[in-house]
Amino acid sequence: MSAALARSKALAKVERQFVLLDEYSPKHSRLLSDFNDNEWKLLLGDGEASYEYEFSFDQVIDAGLSLTDEKELLKSVKWLVLLSIVDTDAAKSPLGNETSIRKYLDLILYFVRYMRVKGIRKPSYAPLTMVQEFAENLVYSIGANLNYIKRFNDFSHDKGHDLSEYCDKEMANNVGRFFDISKMLLDIGIATSSWSSFYELADISDSLRKQYEDNNSKTTEHSGKKKSIHKVSTVGSTQKSISFLNRMLKTAKYFPELVPMFPSDLLPSPKKVRKTTQNKARKDGKTKDVPFIVMKETLERSIKYIIHFSQLTALRDKSLKEFEELVEAKPNRKRSELAKEHFRKNPIFLKGDEELGFPDIKITNFDRTAKNKATDEDKAKWARVAELNANGESMAAIAKKEGVAKGTISKWIAQHHDPYRDEEFNYGLSTLLHNHMLVAIEMVICFLTARRSIEVNKLEAGCISTTESGHWIEMYVAKTYQVHDHFPATNLVKICIELLESISLPARKETGNNLLFQYPSFSGDKKSSKYLFKECRAGFLEFVGIQGDHSWDWSEHQFRRFFAGTFVNHYGGSVDALKYHLRHTDIAMTFEYLNKLTDGDNLDTLQSEAMMEVLDQQAQTSGGFSEDTEVGRKFNECVSQAVGISEKRAQNLKRFNKLVKQDDIVFEMIEEGLCVGNTPSYRERSKCITGDGLAQTIKANCEFCKGCPNKILLDNWEYKNIGEQCLMNPEESNILSAVLENV
Repeated sequence: MSAALARSKALAKVERQFVLLDEYSPKHSRLLSDFNDNEWKLLLGDGEASYEYEFSFDQVIDAGLSLTDEKELLKSVKWLVLLSIVDTDAAKSPLGNETSIRKYLDLILYFVRYMRVKGIRKPSYAPLTMVQEFAENLVYSIGANLNYIKRFNDFSHDKGHDLSEYCDKEMANNVGRFFDISKMLLDIGIATSSWSSFYELADISDSLRKQYEDNNSKTTEHSGKKKSIHKVSTVGSTQKSISFLNRMLKTAKYFPELVPMFPSDLLPSPKKVRKTTQNKARKDGKTKDVPFIVMKETLERSIKYIIHFSQLTALRDKSLKEFEELVEAKPNRKRSELAKEHFRKNPIFLKGDEELGFPDIKITNFDRTAKNKATDEDKAKWARVAELNANGESMAAIAKKEGVAKGTISKWIAQHHDPYRDEEFNYGLSTLLHNHMLVAIEMVICFLTARRSIEVNKLEAGCISTTESGHWIEMYVAKTYQVHDHFPATNLVKICIELLESISLPARKETGNNLLFQYPSFSGDKKSSKYLFKECRAGFLEFVGIQGDHSWDWSEHQFRRFFAGTFVNHYGGSVDALKYHLRHTDIAMTFEYLNKLTDGDNLDTLQSEAMMEVLDQQAQTSGGFSEDTEVGRKFNECVSQAVGISEKRAQNLKRFNKLVKQDDIVFEMIEEGLCVGNTPSYRERSKCITGDGLAQTIKANCEFCKGCPNKILLDNWEYKNIGEQCLMNPEESNILSAVLENV
């Protein structure tokens, strides 16, 4: 079939789906807006699951230029979006959700901006080499590809490094209440949403606000929680971007009459793009499981946080009572304004605990924790003013000299005398009590009950009960039984539930439901909010000092696997009992959890590569393994007889690895060497395994393991004491103490 005929058939297929008066007036059941509107509303989903998605085409594409300023280009972009949600020959299937549509539009605009940075105003003029370059550069960030930092620096240089025109300048010295980042970026030709994704650029925004806004500004980009402009994309995200690019180019190829502003016969070389992606993109995902020692530290610190910050509920009640009295006394003032006045006079002081590792904290607002923007210059000014006042000069005279109100001078003096003025953050009650506390509680409950996040988040008030046999918690069992069931609970879980009941009470009264993971708004118009672990986790982990949060996948299964490993490896629980706790319907799934505990990515287990090195070292230094056991004889058969050290080592590693995979050997470190008792095909001959249990490596020593056929003796073996990674000492472990204390 010729290209012309293929296009003709594709257009005919589309025409059957639209009421097509002309290319400027198509109508479709999923397009709820007029085609010519710059704000679109799409109907996505089907039947009862359908919903509306709204977005705007008023997007920056060049310096001082919006997409809506370019009529023909805008029409082509609209057609690209519209054709993406219907069945066409240009793609395998239509886009069906708002996330994919938003990302597709972002890619289209990215392509337009990239070409303009390269000097090509009409994307249709882009040569194949430029399209290929764009495709291969998708492994890099949009900020790097579009030269954000250089363009800002050039722009600032052209302005003589004076950007005060973007400030309202209501104050003296080119300082005002608000610096308009968005307006500046429009003049540079950079989309605000794209700029704010990178911490280097967020730092620039913060420095501009510091320079041009007055001291009362609280706006900050929180640059520490963003990605670097120099970070390359993952293989998966790069491939998705390339998929969107191919969809765009194929759509332009099939419908050149509808999408004339985009190249209609150019597709990047798949081979070249694949090679670039494989060589330069980061491997997909996080570094899999959270390392055992990190998970242990996180849970330890979560428990400490719950213990220490639980006193905030009483401090909250006292502060709210005083605040409501202030609101009642001043009914004509906004609650948000009165909240600021309340905390200026009555901040919440939470005394620290050296043993738990928490300093004294001053809470200065009902809402969010924000970085303290006071500079050294500010503090010097406060000190100077305080000294003048202390020497007898009136605040009115100082205010006149400084060109500010008398109240400002009073505030500066108070700030100078504030013992917390050097704190890095202005702490917010909602952040500490609603965000951080709920993350800590969810982590602890997930671990101590082995339940999934979705089950924990459906907990309701009154779910905890106490009988003669201890505490019990009623929870929903998702995925398997799909019923409510009762689980044994520790005293710490009971404390967590009582805290949740206290925190959520005002929100539960407002919403009318009994869910525990919701919280009230203290001072704003919004009455209640639903807590989301993934949105609050990073801030909590940063607060308690857990580094590298972004490196790992903090999924619900992390806590269930951690529970499984702790229950079996350190408490000697049976697999049958573990199956019951996890509420698995199939014992094979329980073994799957335990198998993952020996994944080489966990710090508490031996990586397979490291085991090969250990075996090779034994073969090289001692000539082989003990012939007293079958497993020793098997490894001896693998030992290479080659003369050259490098060749011998390579052959050893290859043969050892083959045997390990063939027999599915599982290694554990013990005092005399290695234990392979947990290997499925070797289990029956282990001395210490009964029923469905595992090898009792925690008890392993020379006497206990004497004569065991699953022991591999290693010469010159230095047993690594991994006690600091295990939960073996109740006196030194908050986790173990919490588990053991069940009354």
